[in-house]
Amino acid sequence: MSDELVIDARWLKTGIGRYTFALVKGLKASLSGIKITCISQSQNADTLSHYCDEIIISNIDIYSFREQLILPWIARRRAIFYAPHYNIPLLWRGKLIATIHDLNHILDATYRNALKSRLYAKPMLKATVDKADVIVTPSNYTKRMLQEHLHADSSRVTVIPCPVSDVFCAYEKKESRQLIASLYNIGSPYILFVGNLAPNKNVPLLLDSISRLRRSRRDVPILVIVGGGGKRKQRLQAYAGELGLHNAVVWLEEISNHALARLYSAAEMTVMPSLEEGFGLPVAESMACGTPVICSNAASLPEVAAGAAISFDPYSPENLTEAIATLLDSADMRQKAIASGLRRAKDFSLDQFAKQQTLAINKLISV
Repeated sequence: MSDELVIDARWLKTGIGRYTFALVKGLKASLSGIKITCISQSQNADTLSHYCDEIIISNIDIYSFREQLILPWIARRRAIFYAPHYNIPLLWRGKLIATIHDLNHILDATYRNALKSRLYAKPMLKATVDKADVIVTPSNYTKRMLQEHLHADSSRVTVIPCPVSDVFCAYEKKESRQLIASLYNIGSPYILFVGNLAPNKNVPLLLDSISRLRRSRRDVPILVIVGGGGKRKQRLQAYAGELGLHNAVVWLEEISNHALARLYSAAEMTVMPSLEEGFGLPVAESMACGTPVICSNAASLPEVAAGAAISFDPYSPENLTEAIATLLDSADMRQKAIASGLRRAKDFSLDQFAKQQTLAINKLISV
């Protein structure tokens, strides 16, 4: 083989993990004549081994000082390093391709002022922009933000939308609801939120809107929140309690992609109220599962939804309350949202993602 690509695939959790796995799987099918090596944590090695030519085990922590020392040594003698996040190996001297998913640490006020952002995220994002030969972003919005805030060279930035895994498809709703009832004891209709509970996700506004709805009508579905834990979850649970939502919210943390696909399929709707997003994968995943989407009109979300979702002002709980109520009351609107969402989701296929990634890598090889 003329060249060798090494991918940092240590992180297979959350949205970035789904992105990384799709990258490895897609490139294996579309990138010819190039050896693919994955750096993997031991628990993921068997899964990744089906989609690459070699596995290198490394359990060093993400975002650590040790990864900066060890990753370049692990990847030595390989031609190209692919970092699917902004934690690039600063000491790497070969060709580098990196994905920057968003600029939350710069654009979101809560992140921007945090010590971790000032000491790590901002410098690393700037270093990635300066060092990477090819920068992949999931949306034109993120590309614009890279140019505006980090002065990225537009000729080195390639927009490749995130793919939706084949596991996210329109399962039969009755069957999915039965499965969700047996797995999580959720037997009543529900509104779904999927995300990491970070400040930019704007979950308090969603809780506020559910509270407002429940004060004015009796047919409001419960809210199921998937993702996150720790202090953020505790603070949001406390706020839900203050709003009188003790029995109206179900909190789930890490679940499998197969279970998540069924959660999407069984939901009445998925709501994404984010203030800042580089892409917003749950919007595309929910559409692929045949579930209506309500999302904010902020950041990249209008670009991703492309008119297939109901939009609202993320600073207005009244606006979100009205959007949810309208969707609950209109079967015709729900069916239109499902049909347009399924059409839009086809634009995020793994094949298309892999082809675009292959073009970016081949362009780098030819330089």
